[in-house]
Amino acid sequence: MDIPEAVASSEDLIRWIDQNVKDLPYKPDLRSQLGLGCLDVALELHKAMLLLVCEPIHASAFALLRILFEAWVRGEWLLQRASDEQLEQFKADHHKVTFGQMIEDLESHEAFNNGVLSKVKQELWGMMNSFTHTGYQQVARRNTPDGIVPNYKDEEVIKILGWADAAAIMSVHGIAGYVRNNELSKAALDRAIAISRNEAAPSRSPGPVSPGRSRASNRKDSKEAKDEGAKRMSNLAHLFSLHRYFIWANKMRVHFDMLHQENIPRYKGWDIETRLYMSYWYGGLYVVIEGWQQLKLSDPTIDQLLASPNVPLLRRFRNGTFHFQKNYNDKRFLDFITEGQNVVQWVRKLNIEFGRFFLDNVK
Repeated sequence: MDIPEAVASSEDLIRWIDQNVKDLPYKPDLRSQLGLGCLDVALELHKAMLLLVCEPIHASAFALLRILFEAWVRGEWLLQRASDEQLEQFKADHHKVTFGQMIEDLESHEAFNNGVLSKVKQELWGMMNSFTHTGYQQVARRNTPDGIVPNYKDEEVIKILGWADAAAIMSVHGIAGYVRNNELSKAALDRAIAISRNEAAPSRSPGPVSPGRSRASNRKDSKEAKDEGAKRMSNLAHLFSLHRYFIWANKMRVHFDMLHQENIPRYKGWDIETRLYMSYWYGGLYVVIEGWQQLKLSDPTIDQLLASPNVPLLRRFRNGTFHFQKNYNDKRFLDFITEGQNVVQWVRKLNIEFGRFFLDNVK
């Protein structure tokens, strides 16, 4: 899928939402006004993210993701779990319940007891905050070899749109469930499951619920959609975390290579600095290998490189670098250099291939 296809999919979803959510009947009480109001804000934020992507104004689109997630969760909490006193506090803008407490309250309810909300918060909250509050994730996407310009890759823009689509659909599901529109609730679940599986969502209007379909079946579908969505977002968050370790290791490689440029004079202390950057580069690269293995990632070229007997030697080199050794020329340092197979070429090739993998999958 490319960006135009993702945009078309989001536009189709928005048309479907506008067609089916407007004019839904609801009780004009405080709980409905506040909770449904939050979910309606979530749907508008979804539209705003799509408009920003189309401009393109990607930094603002990415910054809205956390606000969209909050609007959805807050709306669900106000509808499902808030006490009358808490509704009044919210109305007075004296809201005392933290976002984490809202999630905990919701997950004590049958509809959310699979833990999907806490999983998303645990795995993606830091990244969403970074985009919203102009942290590293946001700023890093303004740096390119050509200067300070937006540098948001197509794949991550598509992923952000997908997450926004999922939050919008679950907001519709929340609205439909609260007003007891089983037909719309089922149609929203079908779309949520399709998105979590990265399938094309149905474009037709929701038809009547099958006569033989029970509430238990609908609950099962809801749990499946939320579980699959959480797993997908969690896996991506783990990949972002591993990418961070690669960035750190590769930065040491950049410093090391700079000291070996032909126009750099061999000043006093040059040898110490080169060993410093080489050791931290090599040690950091092994951390990336550890993460790769723990996450059970696979790539034909990388897997072949990791089959090398150099890997356990690099692990010992890492241990020597990051754990104090009394012997200055400890075997942990020397064995990798003397017993490894073409270690210089192997390390550089592995570094290049990790970089290629992350460029393709994380950007």
